[in-house]
Amino acid sequence: MQTDLNNSLDVLGRLLTLHAQSLPMYLADARPWARASEEDAVQALELVVADQRRTIERIKNQIMDAGGVISHGAFPMQFTGLHDVAL
Repeated sequence: MQTDLNNSLDVLGRLLTLHAQSLPMYLADARPWARASEEDAVQALELVVADQRRTIERIKNQIMDAGGVISHGAFPMQFTGLHDVAL
């Protein structure tokens, strides 16, 4: 039974990292440049980020309810090259 719980926590932890350290979450902090005419693209990114934040909270709650430890990990190093990205 404990092995099943540990396996579940491991899977939830990996899901948490995938969502918390995704490109949309990185871009939410890095704020890509966009023309005023690209407001639809900015809003689409904001919707994706809001959805991922809700998912992250649900996963975190599942981990904590099972007695696990929350760890978001770190963004992939390759994302640092996207600071000057534009939509």
